[in-house]
Amino acid sequence: MSVVDFPGETRLDLDPKRILETALEQDFECVLVVGWKNDGDMYLAGSAANTLETIATLDIAKAALLKDMVD
Repeated sequence: MSVVDFPGETRLDLDPKRILETALEQDFECVLVVGWKNDGDMYLAGSAANTLETIATLDIAKAALLKDMVD
């Protein structure tokens, strides 16, 4: 028996490792990782040295998420 990943969107929580493994298959120019660790601390790491670029990336991502909620 094999498992086939559902290619569509889901509103269910997913295993963070699965998300990160899938992301490794992408061809990124820049990346930003934001998450909550099991101890409750936030984890934030990015490949851009420019803090303003990181903030802009967060704002663009937030706008895209909010747009998806409305659509």
